[in-house]
Amino acid sequence: MRIGAAMTDDAVHALQQHAAPGVSELELSYIVERAYVARGGTTHIHYFGATAMSEPDVCAPAQYPTARPLAPVAALVCEISASYWEYTGLLLRTFAIADEPTPLYQELHPVADVTAAAGAPAVQVACQPAR
Repeated sequence: MRIGAAMTDDAVHALQQHAAPGVSELELSYIVERAYVARGGTTHIHYFGATAMSEPDVCAPAQYPTARPLAPVAALVCEISASYWEYTGLLLRTFAIADEPTPLYQELHPVADVTAAAGAPAVQVACQPAR
């Protein structure tokens, strides 16, 4: 499980390094997969959604990447899972592309953090090994 999680971390780090204006979601898929495939990892999912921060119209990442290039002052939301022998990591992240997050995104991000933290204990209980 730790290997799959580490591969997922590496994939999101690669995404962070390469997501920029002009890069398409298809190219992001390639970038993400290169972070773990050569080490024996497989793709569980990599979903992307990009939207203008000034007028957001995407609420969740899409299952199928598009050829549309990222625009400046965009928000890129992603759900990334790399697997290693069926053990999968999962990361959901939002990135600001080529600018700082707008005030709305700055306001909403802490709300998302609090919500995720509130749900974490339930997930930890649900993920315990069977006895």
